[in-house]
Amino acid sequence: MRLFLACFLSLALALITAALLFRRDRQHLPVVLALAAGLAADAVMGHRDGWGVATVVRRSTDHVPLWHVSNALVTLWPAAVAALALTAFGRKKAPRSVNPGAEGVTGSERANRNAGSMMPRAPFVKVGLAWATANALLVAVYPLSEVDTQRALLAWEAGCVATGVLAAILAWGDTWSSPQRAALWLVAIEFVVVVAGPFRYSVYERWDIARAVYALGFAALAVAQIDAVRRLRPKQAGST
Repeated sequence: MRLFLACFLSLALALITAALLFRRDRQHLPVVLALAAGLAADAVMGHRDGWGVATVVRRSTDHVPLWHVSNALVTLWPAAVAALALTAFGRKKAPRSVNPGAEGVTGSERANRNAGSMMPRAPFVKVGLAWATANALLVAVYPLSEVDTQRALLAWEAGCVATGVLAAILAWGDTWSSPQRAALWLVAIEFVVVVAGPFRYSVYERWDIARAVYALGFAALAVAQIDAVRRLRPKQAGST
């Protein structure tokens, strides 16, 4: 329970700092959306010793609808990371200007403030459709054995990580933006979870390693985003 709460609070902190960074850099909107999706999924799923869907599924396997809901929630976060990577690495950067504005705001900062409205929606829509299709298939083939369910969830997690890695490789060599750095970091976290976390062993028991990785990873992301907010703070008029 403690690791879950640490993970949950770290994710909430990462979301808050992402929202603060979004106020300075509109390109950071996909990061905010992905983290919000993850936090919402964790809040609904909860912990088997605390609250949420997990408490009901733990006590009884007779709640078939909630069983499917739990699978949908577990697969939502990897989907959000994949959609974030496709969006961040697939978008064009705002043109950069070296001429400061009257208020000390650079041309690139002005462009970034308007970039959120130009965020490509296609990656989130496509990954969302894939997520819905995958969960519909899990419903259609129910009941599955625990082993087969484990394999299906591992395949989804690995596919989302592979999508994020491929998106980063195809965009490698550019000057990286803040959402690209955040996306790469979250993909790296998911890779560790695939290798050493519950998707490889048991999604029903072995979450301790994953939660520790998530807690540290989200905390590091929050620190990096706070530093980015500080660096993007607009200069006061008349300052050097």
